[in-house]
Amino acid sequence: MISPRLPMSWVSALLCVFWMAAPGALRAAEPTGLEASLPGTVWKWPKTDEPVKVDGKAAAKASVWQEVRFLSDGKFSAWNKAKIVYDGRWQVVGPQSVRLTCNGPLALILFFDDKGTKFSVGTEPVGGGNLLGHAPALSPLVGKWRWRGGDIVTLREDGQALSVDGNGIWRSLGGNRYELNWRHGVFVDTAELVGDNNQLIVKNQHGERFEAYRIVTP
Repeated sequence: MISPRLPMSWVSALLCVFWMAAPGALRAAEPTGLEASLPGTVWKWPKTDEPVKVDGKAAAKASVWQEVRFLSDGKFSAWNKAKIVYDGRWQVVGPQSVRLTCNGPLALILFFDDKGTKFSVGTEPVGGGNLLGHAPALSPLVGKWRWRGGDIVTLREDGQALSVDGNGIWRSLGGNRYELNWRHGVFVDTAELVGDNNQLIVKNQHGERFEAYRIVTP
C-alpha cells in the first residue's frame, strides 16, 4: 500500500503544533515596568504627619503611614517607625499606576513618575512619595501559620506575632530556629523551620511539642 503524502505546508503546521506542546516551549512572560521594579523596595510615604483615612475614619497617630514596602508576592506593608500598621495587596492597574487595597473598602491609587522614583497618591502632586531603596530580605518565617487546635498565627516581617489568643513578638535564634514570646513572656515557644520552610516544629516552655503548617494563599 502506498502511504498518502501530506503537503509540506501541513507537515510544517504539525511540527509547529508539536513544538508548542513540548515542555518548556511556552514560557511565562517576564514582569516588566512597575511589576518588575517595585518588589523588594521601600518608599517614604508622603505627608507622614497626616493620618491616612481607613474605612472613612482617620487613623490614630501611631498608625500614620511613614513607609511602604512592596513584596514580591503582591502584598505590601505600611510602617510607622519599626512597626507594621497596615498591610494588604498591591496591583499594577496602569502603565504608571498601582492600586493598594487593605482589608475592607480602603483602596488607594499611586501614580508614579516616568523614572519610577517618585509617586503621588490620588490627585496629589507627583513627588510626595520617594524611593528610599531596597527593603531588608524577608525572613522565611513571615506568613500565616495554622497552629495546633486550628488557630491561625500571623508572623509579620516587623517581628509581631498575631493570634486570637493574644499577641507577641518573634526573633531569630540563628539558622532555622526562632523564639516566639507571647503576652510579654507568659508563654514562650521555640520553633524550627523544616523541609521546604512550610512546616514548623514548635516546643513550648513546658517541653510540649507540636507541628504548625504554613497557610499558602494565592
